[in-house]
Amino acid sequence: MPGVTPRPTKPLDRVTPGTTATVERIPDQFEHEPGFLEYLDSQGLKPGVDVRVVELRQGQPIRVMVDGTERTIRADCGQKVWMRA
Repeated sequence: MPGVTPRPTKPLDRVTPGTTATVERIPDQFEHEPGFLEYLDSQGLKPGVDVRVVELRQGQPIRVMVDGTERTIRADCGQKVWMRA
């Protein structure tokens, strides 16, 4: 949109463990992946939600805190969920 300053974002798997970031967006190509948005919703991951990365290991499920609950989410979410930097 004209006049809107883009916010810097980065994929979830680039957030430093121990820090909190806010879900900014899900790129269009992943929004259309069957069941993906439903999966994110079931994990509490939606735009505007704060997420603290607990543990992040390459190719492994990601441990996060969402609304005070620790969750283990699929490893592919690391590249499919973009966080406000």
